[in-house]
Amino acid sequence: MRAIIAALSRQDRPPFIWVRWTIWSSLIPVGRKRKRDKHLPTSVYYRHNAYYFVDQLGKWHRLGRNLGEAYRSLAGFVGSTEIKTVDDLCDRYALEVLPSYSTKEQKNRASHISRVRAVFGDMVPGEVRPTHVRAFRDKLGERKGRDWGRPQLALKSLATLSHVFSWAAEWGLVERNPCFGIQRPPQPRRQRYATDKDFAAVYKYCPPMHQIAMDIALLTGLRRGDIVNLDRDAIVDKGLLVKTSKTGKPLLFRWTKELKSVVNKALKMPPRVRRHIICNRQGKGYTPDGFSKIWARARKKALDNKELSAPFRFNDIRAKSASDDADVDRASHRLGHTNRQTTERHYLRTAKEVDPLR
Repeated sequence: MRAIIAALSRQDRPPFIWVRWTIWSSLIPVGRKRKRDKHLPTSVYYRHNAYYFVDQLGKWHRLGRNLGEAYRSLAGFVGSTEIKTVDDLCDRYALEVLPSYSTKEQKNRASHISRVRAVFGDMVPGEVRPTHVRAFRDKLGERKGRDWGRPQLALKSLATLSHVFSWAAEWGLVERNPCFGIQRPPQPRRQRYATDKDFAAVYKYCPPMHQIAMDIALLTGLRRGDIVNLDRDAIVDKGLLVKTSKTGKPLLFRWTKELKSVVNKALKMPPRVRRHIICNRQGKGYTPDGFSKIWARARKKALDNKELSAPFRFNDIRAKSASDDADVDRASHRLGHTNRQTTERHYLRTAKEVDPLR
């Protein structure tokens, strides 16, 4: 408005039409940056437990309840647009690449994409340089010399940025990936080992279904997500047939007396007519978050009652399954690893027993 008043005060006053348009345009609301849903593509919002796309006429179109379904539906509304900024590049990546990953991986990458948008969103993809990437890595990782405050966050975000630009190079939008040559932050190794006492302390406060899940995790070394998704189709004559979610590799856990007993105990629990082996009172399978919240409450009770000295995660039971097995090769096969080095590096958390020289 100050510019309008100044213009009107000049002797060479502009035409009335210009003044009227200037006043009208100054009253038009200007688009604002998102305060939430920053990881989502342009004009996509999460409302009422579902994702929606808002077209140019302001009409809301329901895309789906999960990210994968939303990205696939969005492709029908959004055509191929010219990539001018990294924000546009992230939109195309979300439409064409992310749907090929699992829902969990989509959710994980979406949070890192939101950081990429916040830092590089307005830049032209071809103008992103390794110096920018290095500054992005150091800022997220809270780097001070050789020390890293949050190396895991920097590592994952840098990997996502690199993958986005790898596809940009594939699409011919950039000549090379600016992340090439940038050193990755050191990957921290988790060392928490849940002892038998720790296991029993949390087990004590868990509801029966979660106790069964803990037993299955210890016997098989399966991840939490695979245990939650177990259904009656997994029960075959020879054992428990599981297609792991991370690699898609099928594993057949041959029946043992203890594994058979645990599965039968689960199936005898109400409701008897259901599909999932691990289920809630209504017979429906748990969501990953719902399962974790109940288990976390049991862990908190153990901590509050001083029966557990330090917290451990449900997936630490997977490491316990490997660490408690004296045969590393057998543990590696049970965890679905292609080589024992992966098992030794990430899952063996007890001291290696060795003999002295004499």
